[in-house]
Amino acid sequence: MDQIGPRTPARSGRDLWQLVSQWLKRSLGDTSLATRIDGAERLRAAATGADAREDALLLTRTVAILNPLAPLYWQGASVWPDGVGTGLAYGHAVAPVQSATIEEAIKADTVSAWAGARTERCNLSVTRTNAQHWRTVLTGPNLSFARLRLAYALNPLLACNSPLLAGQVVMRPADLLPALEAIAATTRAASPMDSHIAAFLAGKRDDRTCTDILDPGGLPTIDADPFAQLRLLARLQASICPTPLPKLATWLAEAAIPALTRFRSQSCRTRLELHLRTQAKTGNLSAMSQCLNETSERQNDRAGWANAQVRAQEIDAALTERTDDRMTRNAALRRSSADVAGGTGLLAASASIVMGLLAG
Repeated sequence: MDQIGPRTPARSGRDLWQLVSQWLKRSLGDTSLATRIDGAERLRAAATGADAREDALLLTRTVAILNPLAPLYWQGASVWPDGVGTGLAYGHAVAPVQSATIEEAIKADTVSAWAGARTERCNLSVTRTNAQHWRTVLTGPNLSFARLRLAYALNPLLACNSPLLAGQVVMRPADLLPALEAIAATTRAASPMDSHIAAFLAGKRDDRTCTDILDPGGLPTIDADPFAQLRLLARLQASICPTPLPKLATWLAEAAIPALTRFRSQSCRTRLELHLRTQAKTGNLSAMSQCLNETSERQNDRAGWANAQVRAQEIDAALTERTDDRMTRNAALRRSSADVAGGTGLLAASASIVMGLLAG
C-alpha cells in the first residue's frame, strides 16, 4: 500500500483498505494483521470528522500496520516525523504544495495515528507530544505566521529569511539587532519588523537568551504595532546586545511617531515625539521604550480626556443656560412691545374720539 498509495493518491482510502482486508483474509490468511486492520476500521467508524479526512487517516494507519518500517503516508506523500521541519522549510522555499500537504497532515493528527499503529517502532508518548505541539502551533490565529514559526522552530540552524534583512545572515536572536543596525544605515522599510522576523524569534523562544523576553501570544501581530516592536527589540538589546544602536533607534522612532495619534492629547503627542527623537540619538532602545510607557501615558491621556469631557459638558451647560436666559428675555421683550403697541393704539383711539366730540 505504501507503493500503490502514492501512485493513486486520488483513490479513496476506504477502497484501498477493503482491497487489503480481502487480501489478508482470503489470500494471506494472516489473522493477526487482519485483526489489527479491523481495529483501524473500527476507529474509522467511530470517528466524527469529515469522511475524506477519516478515510485518509484509515489509509495512514493501514500502511503503518502492514509496513512498520515505512514513513508516515498522507495524501500521496511520505515523510518521517523527524523530517517534518526539513520538509516545511524546503516547501516554503521551493515546493509550496509539499509544504501544504505536510501542514494538512499535522492538522489532521496523522503523526499520532501513524505512531499508534506502530508502537513497537517508536516512542509513542514523545511522538504524540510533539505532534500535539505542532498541531497547536498551526491552529493559531495567524496561519501564515504559524507556518513560518513552526518551520523555524523545527530547524534550529535555519537562518531568518526576512526580505528586510537584505542578505544579512541571522542565525541566532543575538545576530538580529546588529543586522538591523547595518541595514538602517543604508535603507529603511516602513517598519524594522515583519512576519519572518517575528516567527524567527518565536521559533527561537526556547533559547536560554529568549525564554524570558518573548511573549508568543503577541508576536503574530507585532509587525503591525510599532510600540510592541520597540518594546521587544529593547528587551533584546538589554539581554543580548547591550551596544548602542542609534540608526536602528532612529528607524524605530520614525515608525513609532505616526502611531502617536492613538493619544488624544496634542501636548502628550508633542512631548512623546520629542522624547523619542532625543533618546534615539543615544541608541538606547530601553530608554525609548520607557519614555513611551504606553500604560502610564494612556492612563494620563485618559484622565486628561475625561477632564476635558467634563469641562466641555460644563461649557455646554453654561451656553445652554445663557441661551435659555436670552430666549426668556426676548420673549418678555416681545410681550412688553405688544403691550406698548396695544396701549398706543388705545391712546390713539381715545384721542380720535375726543377730537370728534370737540369738533361736534
